[in-house]
Amino acid sequence: MRLILTDMRTITDPEPRRARFEYRNQPVKLGSHSESGIPLPDTRIPEHHATLEPVGHDWFFQPTTREDELTKVNNEPVTERTQIKDGDIISITYFELKVEIEAEVAVDLPIPGKAGEIALIKKYPIPPRSLVRKPDEEITISAARQKLLGELVSSLRDRVDLAGLLEGLADFIGSHFEARMVWIGTRRKRSDALDFVESRIDGEHRVAAPPKFETYEYRCLSRDQFINIKGTGDGLTQSVLAIPLYGPRFPIGMVYVDTARRARVLDGADLDFLTVLANVVTPLFVTALEGPVGLAAAAASEGNGNTIEQIRVAIDPVALPESDDFEVAAHAHLGMTNHGDVFDSTRMPNGLFVMFAGHVETDETHLAAALAEIKGAFRVSVLHQHPPTAMLKSLNWLLSSGETECLLHAAIALVNPKNGVIEIATSGEIGAVAFTSKGIGSKLTSKDAPPVGNGEAIEYASKKVKTEPGTTIALYTLGAPEATDEFGTELGENKFLKALRNVASKPAMTQIDEVLADLGSFLDNDSTESDVTVLLGHRPL
Repeated sequence: MRLILTDMRTITDPEPRRARFEYRNQPVKLGSHSESGIPLPDTRIPEHHATLEPVGHDWFFQPTTREDELTKVNNEPVTERTQIKDGDIISITYFELKVEIEAEVAVDLPIPGKAGEIALIKKYPIPPRSLVRKPDEEITISAARQKLLGELVSSLRDRVDLAGLLEGLADFIGSHFEARMVWIGTRRKRSDALDFVESRIDGEHRVAAPPKFETYEYRCLSRDQFINIKGTGDGLTQSVLAIPLYGPRFPIGMVYVDTARRARVLDGADLDFLTVLANVVTPLFVTALEGPVGLAAAAASEGNGNTIEQIRVAIDPVALPESDDFEVAAHAHLGMTNHGDVFDSTRMPNGLFVMFAGHVETDETHLAAALAEIKGAFRVSVLHQHPPTAMLKSLNWLLSSGETECLLHAAIALVNPKNGVIEIATSGEIGAVAFTSKGIGSKLTSKDAPPVGNGEAIEYASKKVKTEPGTTIALYTLGAPEATDEFGTELGENKFLKALRNVASKPAMTQIDEVLADLGSFLDNDSTESDVTVLLGHRPL
């Protein structure tokens, strides 16, 4: 069963807020609790409002109370257990859930301009009722699996070489999916074979390729397909997942996992989770594949903040997103003692850009784990297409409920490059400012917003700003204006913002280059105590 969740308050927006959930043979809870299978953030909705339960091939909607006036199915009030059918609409306050129960049929269309594509499709067939997705489709995962992602990234931080990363990921996949076979292959160049391999069957190491390896290699690496086969019919395997690992320029590898006959059936929800998992861990593989400048070299290097430098190398974005109507550029410099900066920027499945910059405040023992958990949770929120306030709320829950005691000072900005609308939420002590092409600036931080992770249930506020072409939004940690030169002179916020204002009309990368040319003795100085992070987003004129 697939559910398309729409926030009807945004239905007239150019990009209405939607999320997709998929379940198979498992009950799902709906409610305002953040750990609900389908979270509905509305104070009028109970934490556990209702349950969707599978019975055979049918699904039933079970409210938790008979005095419910919040819920309707096909515009009819529902207070009793009700069967849900394909095409039904469940309305709960201002949320609408469209139900899709009918099985999907995978359709292979040839890619225009590729000679022999139809012949190759026929040469490498998959069962007709398989689920095939492309990389730009919306996906979602449960709260429990979100937490697993943070734990996985944290556990992989000590795997400083490619072999260790492959082994750690294979261990996790094999256990989580109750797999018969796990196979992971990576490569350095697009033209290379998948020659860095981790392979095992029932937990035992094995080098042999998966069944029908050529089919999955072609479909994942050449056709950018994410595949779920629920019944292979080969007498050996029950179900299969196969997905590409996307690097900054091309697929750097492939993950294959299957289950044994009469064992667990891997479904669409499992495909979603494996896709998100790959998205989060791929930067570690990209860094390790770079060889001498990768994690192994970072681990062997000497200098201040060596351990944190390894983590930063692993989780900082390898490539920043860009388009004709929006540019992103960044400068990040590791300080001598006060570490904890983290940043990211990516493009959501709906086409919006999201920018994130923050500083983690904790002791050295917990910092590495906190950085990895925060980066993983942020990427999951991006794939859920959460607004900035929901991202901060999720991070607050993660950092408040875990064993890692820390505070996060952060700014998250969601940018619509088509109409110039910026939605931003901030927490704690962080910098956020917008400059017009003429250098007119306005601060975007929320006053008195406490840092994330303080244990309180906080509803963070957001600001929406309509910008004109030529506008630059700058997110920066306080390490930037507090940076000092070799003589101990502090840069100061006025001088820092003046440098940004003077270059605001130029392309993002040019802005970074010119600011460093002017202020490099502060921002890029080896004697600077704190981490320095500056993230710029620019709408070209």
